[in-house]
Amino acid sequence: PKKNLMAKLAFKRGNIYYHNNLGIYYYYQSNFPKALEEGLISLKIAEELADTARILNAYGNIGNIYADQNQSEKAMQYYLKALKICKQTNNIRNEAAYYINIGIVADHAGDYPTALTNYFKGLEIFLKLKNKTYIALAYNNIGNAYANLKNYSEARKFFLSAQEIQTEINNLEGISTTYINIASLYNHTKDYKKAIEYTELALAKALEIGYTDNIRLSYESMSDLYSHIGNYKKAYEYHLKFKELTDSIFNIENSNQLSDLKTDFEVQKKQIELEAKAKAEKEK
Repeated sequence: PKKNLMAKLAFKRGNIYYHNNLGIYYYYQSNFPKALEEGLISLKIAEELADTARILNAYGNIGNIYADQNQSEKAMQYYLKALKICKQTNNIRNEAAYYINIGIVADHAGDYPTALTNYFKGLEIFLKLKNKTYIALAYNNIGNAYANLKNYSEARKFFLSAQEIQTEINNLEGISTTYINIASLYNHTKDYKKAIEYTELALAKALEIGYTDNIRLSYESMSDLYSHIGNYKKAYEYHLKFKELTDSIFNIENSNQLSDLKTDFEVQKKQIELEAKAKAEKEK
């Protein structure tokens, strides 16, 4: 019996990894409903086994899905749960990562001071850990917050620092994102020629690695920039590309499925709790 129990537990743990990895695959394909479905299954099994590490992982993945669907409140709920576990388990690296994630959610909500506070908390830890990938990420996010506060000189300084590190470590996804950010700065200062130049660089990198979200953002930027310089034909062409890609990712069906899956998960979780209580009462 003991051996059978061990095999059963091993099988369940294997299922956590399976559903978690499948969810990540769907996430990078921008199939958010399927990504959430797999993430919730992974979380459910991890909670059944009281596997803190896997629960933490699931919280982060689910938070990311909600953040990418612009559901900031739900994303923040999962990130704060994850941050609490990190502090309890002295998981410093992930603690820093969740500070960054919380900063991003605050940034999108327009709370730039809170965003900067969390970004700098994350950056401080990553500098101690000498984690170049996440140092560059923090620099990029800090640059964005400063840009939103219209402090363009500080924003440019952090963007260039991010670009330097990403080029050094050959992070193509990060390079594409930094190019978009620098292009946005030039757009704000009405240097449209430079803005188009950097957006073209961002788009080329995004297409090279199939980074859907940056392709979409580059199309949107190009449409805006060509409109500014009076080339309405190109502006319209890029707008159509942007709209087509956006509609395929953020459609109404996706949003409905996200809500339905969350409800289904809560119902299943409650059912498991009630069954466990009934079994305990019966044994008693």
